[in-house]
Amino acid sequence: EEEFQRLAPKLEPVSLAFGKTIYEASDRIRYVYFLNRNTLASLCITMEDGASVGACIVGHEGMVGIQAFLRAERIPNRVVVQVAGGALRMRADELRVEFNRGGLLQDLLLRYTHALFTQVLQVAACNQLHSVEERLSRWLLMIYDRAMPGDIPLTQELISRRLGAHRSSVSEAAGILRREGLIRY
Repeated sequence: EEEFQRLAPKLEPVSLAFGKTIYEASDRIRYVYFLNRNTLASLCITMEDGASVGACIVGHEGMVGIQAFLRAERIPNRVVVQVAGGALRMRADELRVEFNRGGLLQDLLLRYTHALFTQVLQVAACNQLHSVEERLSRWLLMIYDRAMPGDIPLTQELISRRLGAHRSSVSEAAGILRREGLIRY
């Protein structure tokens, strides 16, 4: 509570629309974003040929812009709003000052960074070793864990881009999950 009260004057509420690009790869990190409950962002990697894949999902458990306190000036990936909502935005330089104070905030940010790194490793392994159906299941569960139960506005085209899979493969996998009563659309 004490640390939050110190940060509160530096936090600015912002609205994030579905599909909004928060950062493009190599953008200078001016702000960090603490996403509200039900707001989701995808960290996407775009290859030289233009192909893009989702590396991980960030929700209210974390933040967008960890590179700011890791002393990087630019973000290495694209960040896109997956589920619209709100966030608290803070200037990156102010977060660096707070991080350098040490204490609970620093500890939480470092632990979150470890969790995010673990998620990226899991996604990389899953993308290599699992079927599209299994990858779709993992991705949907990651979204479900971070968003309130209910309808989530997704298209098979968007899902195929995030999974790095052909749209027809995603359509087939979604059909299997639907027939098994695991999802509805």
